Amino acid sequence: MSLRVALLHDPAAERPGAPPDARGVAAALAAVVGALREAGHTPWLVPARGTPEHWLAELDTLAPDVVFNLCEGTGADDLDEVYVAAAVAALGLPLTGCRAATLALARHKGRTNALLAAAGVPVAEWTLVEDAALPPWDAWPAIVKPAAEDASVGIGAGSVVEDRAGLQRALAAAPRPTLVQRYLPGREFNVAFVGAAVLPVAEIDFGAWRTDAYPRVTYAAKWAAGSADDLGTHPVCPAPLDEAATARLQTLAGEAWRAVGGTGYGRVDLRMDGAGTPHVLEVNPNADLAPDAGLARMAAAAGWRYGELVERILVAALESDAWRGQTGLPTGAPVGLATAVS
Repeated sequence: MSLRVALLHDPAAERPGAPPDARGVAAALAAVVGALREAGHTPWLVPARGTPEHWLAELDTLAPDVVFNLCEGTGADDLDEVYVAAAVAALGLPLTGCRAATLALARHKGRTNALLAAAGVPVAEWTLVEDAALPPWDAWPAIVKPAAEDASVGIGAGSVVEDRAGLQRALAAAPRPTLVQRYLPGREFNVAFVGAAVLPVAEIDFGAWRTDAYPRVTYAAKWAAGSADDLGTHPVCPAPLDEAATARLQTLAGEAWRAVGGTGYGRVDLRMDGAGTPHVLEVNPNADLAPDAGLARMAAAAGWRYGELVERILVAALESDAWRGQTGLPTGAPVGLATAVS
């Protein structure tokens, strides 16, 4: 079944001096276009630049079968990704990935943590800092990071602190709002979801970490290939875990994914405390789709080619009850494309 697929993408990578995470979106875009063409679909590039009326009119004219959402903003503000998803939903078009409400929640780590804790999902102690005042805090060491960013933006050499003096220095350099959270010293894992499928668990191996005593996935670890942080954070998938530990992590991640209303595809990051108890660190809707990123790596461990990963994301969008409900299409009605990857 051939589909007309509009690829709505963030043009931030076109800016001179675009940061590495923005350029990563461009790599994902090229890979998805290639996978769609190989599968016989017709991709149409729709950059989300200028006023929303421009690209919304383009989508309306194209009348695609599905919109593949690769927007993490509109080139001006990363937070625009929320409004992009809401606008496409208002057009009544099926959209890959998570809905606007989930994207908005994930952009506020404090609210996400509060929701997870209320749902009984374990998260490390945390507090949200929104002004210049030093918060009451005595859980050391602690990690300090921006509360409204993703892609490990703002996590670097001074992010882990051991006392109030260190906390004050880190907060002085951090944007607001800022999350302060107890640093967990144990193993770190990723669990990913594509539609109804749970992919093999991945682990971040910190065995080669040498920069300081607090291993963590920094911005450099994700985006500066060959850096000390990159070389010290080696992903292993499937993770070396027994069946019970794997099931425990997947169950916990699934609880977090459902709590935030995750749909389509995404990743949940978890880390163990000193006693080996896992806690949820982050929920990442619409995880990085670059061929060398974690989601593709976990899909490969499940036996999927990259093209099959892209196809399954399309299936999840077309079968979404959220989309069917807003367009009047009955839930549970067959889509047809699903048979291509079953």
